[in-house]
Amino acid sequence: RYLKSEKRQFMFINEMNTGDQVEGCYLLQSAYSKQSSNGKPFLSIVLGDSTGTMDGKVWDYPGPIGASDNGSVVWIRGTVSEFRGSNQITVDRIRLADSSDHYAVSNLVPTAPIDVEASWTELNHYAETINDPDYAAVCKEMLQEYGEQVRSIPAAKSVHHSFLNGLLMHTLSMLNAADFLAAQYSEVIDRSLLIAGTLLH
Repeated sequence: RYLKSEKRQFMFINEMNTGDQVEGCYLLQSAYSKQSSNGKPFLSIVLGDSTGTMDGKVWDYPGPIGASDNGSVVWIRGTVSEFRGSNQITVDRIRLADSSDHYAVSNLVPTAPIDVEASWTELNHYAETINDPDYAAVCKEMLQEYGEQVRSIPAAKSVHHSFLNGLLMHTLSMLNAADFLAAQYSEVIDRSLLIAGTLLH
C-alpha cells in the first residue's frame, strides 16, 4: 500500500522489506548522537508511523538533528537492511519536514476507527438538542473555541482512546450512552444537564 503525494512516495513501516528504497516523512520517536569504533559521529534513530516503528542509522552524521528533535516529523531517504534478524533503515539523507512535504498526520500516528466528519456532525447535533438555554450557551461557546481540539486530539496519553481523534470518539460514545439513559430515566434525569455535562467532561 502506497500513498502518493505531489513529489514523493510514502511507504508504511509494516510494509517495508529488506532492500526497499524508502523516501518520505516519519515521526522521529528518538534520536541519539553516537560515535562509531573509528571515531566518526553517527545518529541512531527510531522512526515511527501509524503502523509501527523501525530503528535506523545515519552514518557519518554530525547533526544538526539530534535528541532535541524527538517528537518531530522528519523527511528521510534510505534503504531497508537487516541487522541481527530485524529490519532497520540505513538513512542517506535526513532533515526536519517542512510545508513542502505534503504528509498526512494520520499516516504517522494511530487514528480513531471512525468517520470523523459524521461523528463531528452527530456530536454537534447533541449540543443542539440541549433545551436549557444556559447549558446550551456554554456548550456552544466551548465548541466554537475548542472545536478543532475536540475533533482531533487523543482522549488521553494512555489507557483509553490515546490516538488521533480519540477525544471525539470517546465523547460521542459517552453522549450516546447519556442520551439512552436520559430516555430510560426521564422522570429523574435532567437530560439537558446530563448531555451538557457529558459534552464538557
